[in-house]
Amino acid sequence: MDIIKNLRAFHAVARHNSFSMAASEMNLAPSVITKRISQLENLIGATLIYRNSRHVSLTESGTRNLVIVDEILQNFDHSWRHITENTKSISGKMKVAVPTSLGFMSVGRLIWKFSQDHPDLSIEVILRDGPRDPRLEKVDVSLTAHPDSFDGASDEVLWRIDRSLYASRIYINKNSPLESPHDLYNHQCLVFSPSGPVWEFMKNRQKKSITVTAAYASNNMADLLYATRQGGGIAILNNYIIPSNDKNLQEQVLKDYEVPPLWIKALIRKDVVTAPRVRQLLDFLRSTGLPPLHE
Repeated sequence: MDIIKNLRAFHAVARHNSFSMAASEMNLAPSVITKRISQLENLIGATLIYRNSRHVSLTESGTRNLVIVDEILQNFDHSWRHITENTKSISGKMKVAVPTSLGFMSVGRLIWKFSQDHPDLSIEVILRDGPRDPRLEKVDVSLTAHPDSFDGASDEVLWRIDRSLYASRIYINKNSPLESPHDLYNHQCLVFSPSGPVWEFMKNRQKKSITVTAAYASNNMADLLYATRQGGGIAILNNYIIPSNDKNLQEQVLKDYEVPPLWIKALIRKDVVTAPRVRQLLDFLRSTGLPPLHE
């Protein structure tokens, strides 16, 4: 458990009187903010925030401790800046595990750029899918979209990835229209293997899940993008890989249903979580964001 992260979550909720606004400010899912507040309350043995469906407010304990938390965070940030200002030059070795498609299509380029800015740092990138405990895998940082956590690792959210249901105009014109997710049972579905055949959709805050039959599956999203363009079927694709001027794809498939986003997080081995090389890499990735597939 990272106490500083939990204190920041409490501080943000207290300032905004809102879990959703705190989550937006910190670029986290609201569920992550809720979890961090609960961890903090369990640690100190007191309720800090009253919350219900309509209202969020501080308890007496929350009001009293907010001043202390604010002081702790200011002191921490001041001390951390002092440390990092004296460690701009980083060196040594670092291993980073990246999901296969994300590595091929985007993150590999980011890590390469980072390595060029730090010539004394040796970075090994390992492409592999699925949630992995970085301590057991002997890597410093493991990137994943899976929600799993491990005792030997600290979690940090890096990016939100928006997704949509895509099909080519050729495919749409040749096949029956779709009005609900259940209509997908009668269509060719192209499945991203790491995510699996269970597709989730949101409409009016209600979640619907269906298990599609894969006409074609791949652990490389570039493969699925190609197959979709060729009229091979319907796929859930990450929006950032689609060029804005792509005339072959039609995103408005089941336009009334939203595909929930993915959250890419870093699992950091706890014994290196404060290492300057790790902090600077994560700060670089978070601030740079995912570049488009076609630059």
